[in-house]
Amino acid sequence: PVIEEFNMDIDNRRIIFSILVEESNFKKGLYIDHNEDTPRFRTLCSKLNSDNSCTKKISFPVGSHNLTIKMEDKAGNAAFMDNILFETL
Repeated sequence: PVIEEFNMDIDNRRIIFSILVEESNFKKGLYIDHNEDTPRFRTLCSKLNSDNSCTKKISFPVGSHNLTIKMEDKAGNAAFMDNILFETL
């Protein structure tokens, strides 16, 4: 997969992710917050919208966050975006 475009809108504790992905055999999108007490991958999206985007609104606890986003295809290949840093109020 290829991450073509990444947008993130912050609204207090809610973050809206919009990620454009080029992949015909998309499997899933995941994220991990490295600042959690027990970091683990969580589902961001399980399929792409008709415009090949993964769009999701997620609420985070107040504080600092450091995300890695992972997009996987059905063959097991992955594309990553690291060090996505933001603060929630």
